[in-house]
Amino acid sequence: MKELGRRLRQLREDRGLYQSDLAKIFEKSQSAIGKYENETLQLDYEMLRKYAEYFNVTIDYLLGKVEKPNEYNIEIPDFNSNEPILLSVDRSEINEFTKEKWSRIIKAAVEIVENGNYKIIPKDNSIPAGPLHKIPIIGSVRCGYGGAAIEEHIGYDFSDVKNPEEFFFLEVNGDSMEPQIQEGDLALVHRQPDVENGELAVVVINGEEGTLKKVIKKDNGTYILQAFNSNFEPLSFAGDDLNKIHICGKVVETKKKW
Repeated sequence: MKELGRRLRQLREDRGLYQSDLAKIFEKSQSAIGKYENETLQLDYEMLRKYAEYFNVTIDYLLGKVEKPNEYNIEIPDFNSNEPILLSVDRSEINEFTKEKWSRIIKAAVEIVENGNYKIIPKDNSIPAGPLHKIPIIGSVRCGYGGAAIEEHIGYDFSDVKNPEEFFFLEVNGDSMEPQIQEGDLALVHRQPDVENGELAVVVINGEEGTLKKVIKKDNGTYILQAFNSNFEPLSFAGDDLNKIHICGKVVETKKKW
């Protein structure tokens, strides 16, 4: 019997349960439980999670990656070789790494920050993202002929965008874009002088500090700047008034800043 199926069966038998008992607990057929143990039916992540929670073990243990039921297997890049460092960490000691293990983690983190050559693999195991790049965070923006002029530089965050020099993060101020975007969130902005109808942009109005607004373009040439918060009235610009607004960039994503 393969390792996953063997451990599923062993956990069940150690509890004194029959396959029919587990079928009722997990709301599955007895046949499905048997197939899980014989590995003729693949468990999806949700079922793995249910098994792990019910039997108080880690998913890594179920999959045979570690020997102890409460251990996790953590992969840390080792930049001196092509192989990752494998750390088996007990769940009860997850915050009690040895000095040696912490030094490896710190080394990996420094390499990520300095070189931006680390690739993130999403939780769903989809196509890995590209290398991370340092993107400046700014607290305010003015828009001139050369695009966005950065003011009040307040730090960096990271993104896997191509051509990172064309992007900046803007820290959101105010509540005009709530509830979708809240004060303190970070908006990743691509520097460009215009956006498509319906896209979110950083817009400077009358030379004041730039704000996030949804840009709606009418057939008659009118631009409407719309907030997500219904307490804020849309702003309409047409004719010569269009000179009062300057689009500094397109918002491509936003994220919470905890």
